[in-house]
Amino acid sequence: MSSHSEGLLSGLSELLEIYKESKKIVKFYETHQPDQKLPLGVINEFRNCLDHVMRAVASSDRLEHEINEAKEHAYRVFYDTNELYIMKTSDSISSIMAQYTPEVISEAYPNYYRVILPKMTEFRSEAAKNLVNKNIDPERNNKSLTEFSELFAEFYFLLTEVESNIPSLEGCKNRKKKFWRKEVLISFAIGLATGLISSIIVTVLMA
Repeated sequence: MSSHSEGLLSGLSELLEIYKESKKIVKFYETHQPDQKLPLGVINEFRNCLDHVMRAVASSDRLEHEINEAKEHAYRVFYDTNELYIMKTSDSISSIMAQYTPEVISEAYPNYYRVILPKMTEFRSEAAKNLVNKNIDPERNNKSLTEFSELFAEFYFLLTEVESNIPSLEGCKNRKKKFWRKEVLISFAIGLATGLISSIIVTVLMA
């Protein structure tokens, strides 16, 4: 086996590990997003990764450089998909909870304020720190994907936790609507009765 073939095999073995993690995240994203569409930017990163692999195959002089460029694009697939999923999941949670008043949330789902909201803030902060390192040159440092994978999973569980509480939130919201309507009717009836009594008293006094 030539030195070029050995170098190529070694480089592709490293790239394969990154690719596996990136593909796993992409598959999860496609499965759990309503439109099930992968963003164009992520598709372009896959395309660029393959382009550099082909260049590595064709050129022994630039083998290491091309493999490292391919790895960088594979990392970008992973990080960009994670970043987008975390952003969309946060938006989904916020959209769900925006349908309910603080009073309803406090009564039907108090853990949202006590647990979920603080966790979302914490996880977003951690994600932002991890994203700072997403452009590290692979020639100097292979990046760990473990921390971000864990955050990805945490956001998924936060969303499922919030969604599981929708029935309780809806029930409380509907009860409060009925109570409010009843209070309005009672207030209206009292006001009407008061007005009629006042009219009668005035009529009697003026007679």
